Amino acid sequence: MLECEVNLICCCILCGIMLQSYKRQDVKARLIFWICVQLLLICIFEIVQTISLKHQISYLVNFSLACLMPLFCALAYDWYVYVFSVLRPRRKLREVPFDRFFRVVIVLYSLFSFTSPWHNLLFVVSEEGVEIRGGYMWTVVAIPWMCGVLSIYMCIRDLHYARRRLTVSASLGIIFLTLLGMVSGIVQYSTFLPVVAPSVTLGMLIYFISLQNTWISKDPLTKLNNRSCLSSFLKYNYRSRAKNLQPYVLYFDVNRFKKINDNYGHVAGDLALKLIAEVLMQKLEHTRHFVCRMGGDEFVAILFVQDDLEVKDFILTTRELINLRSEQEDLPFKISISIGVARLDDHGRNFDEALSQAEGEMYSEKQYGASLL
Repeated sequence: MLECEVNLICCCILCGIMLQSYKRQDVKARLIFWICVQLLLICIFEIVQTISLKHQISYLVNFSLACLMPLFCALAYDWYVYVFSVLRPRRKLREVPFDRFFRVVIVLYSLFSFTSPWHNLLFVVSEEGVEIRGGYMWTVVAIPWMCGVLSIYMCIRDLHYARRRLTVSASLGIIFLTLLGMVSGIVQYSTFLPVVAPSVTLGMLIYFISLQNTWISKDPLTKLNNRSCLSSFLKYNYRSRAKNLQPYVLYFDVNRFKKINDNYGHVAGDLALKLIAEVLMQKLEHTRHFVCRMGGDEFVAILFVQDDLEVKDFILTTRELINLRSEQEDLPFKISISIGVARLDDHGRNFDEALSQAEGEMYSEKQYGASLL
C-alpha cells in the first residue's frame, strides 16, 4: 500500500527533525518539536485508517477519524503560535492573538469529533468500514484555514510595517509552508487522498534545513548574530542602505566583566551579557542596522545614520537603557560598557581597519573613561 509506505517515510523524517530540535533549549525549537509530534501522530493514524479501510474494520476507522480531525486543527494552531513566536520574539506565547478562542474551539472540536459516531454530524462509518461524511465535515478545513490566514497576515504585515524584522527568505519560507498546508488540506478534503501529512512533512524538512543555517549563525547565549554573520552582512546587505546615510562601526565591551565572573559566578556574567544583548536588540532589531556578539564580552554594531550626533544619541540612550535594566533586575553589581566608534567608507571596503580603530578607541575609553567620538 503506497499510502502506508509514504507515511512510514514521513515518520522517519519527522523523528529526525524531532531529535535535532529537542536538543535545543529555546522556545521556537520546542514548538517545532511539538509540531512534528502532531505530524507524526497524523501519519500513524493515516496508516491505521488505510489498513482499517482495506480490511473493513469499522471501529478502527471510527477511532482514527476521531483522532485525525482535532489533530489537524491542533497542528494548524501550533504552527500559528510558532509564526507568532518568530515574528514577536520578545513577547510571551500567552499574548498570541485569539489564543483562548482557538484553545476552546480545539477542545470542543475534539469532543465533537469523538462523539461523532453517535450524532453523525462530522462523519459516520458504515458496518462495511466505509466513511460517510456528515453535514459539518467542512469544519475540519475551516479551523486550520483560519490559523493559516492569520499566520500569513502576520507575516506579510510584519514585512511591510516592521522594516523586515524577518529576512525575505525566512518570511517566504513561512508563507510557503503555511500555503502548502492549506492547499493540501483542501485537496485531501476534496479527493479523500491523504496528502496533508506527506506534503507538510516535506515542507517542514525543507524549512528545518534552512532553519539550521539560521541557528548556526546565532549566538546560543545572547541570541544575537555571531561573528560569522559580519561578512555576510557586508557582502549582501551593505548596499541596500539609503545613500544619504553614513556608516559607522561601534565596538562594545563590558567593564569589569572578569570581576563579575570572579565575585558572582559565571551565571551572573551570562546574565550581564544577556541583559546587554536584549538592550541592543531592543534598539536595533526593527531597523536596518546590524549587531552581533564577537565573543566573550565584546559586541559589534554597524549603524547607518545621518551624522555623528545620531551616533552620540545612540550611545547615550543605550547606556541609559542598560542602567535602567540593571536597576529593574535588582542586580548586586553594576553593568556598564565602554564603546569605541569608527567611520566606515561608503562601500565598506575598510571594515577591518575601521573595526581595529573602533576597538582601539574602546580600550582607550575603558582606560581613561572618556569617549573619543
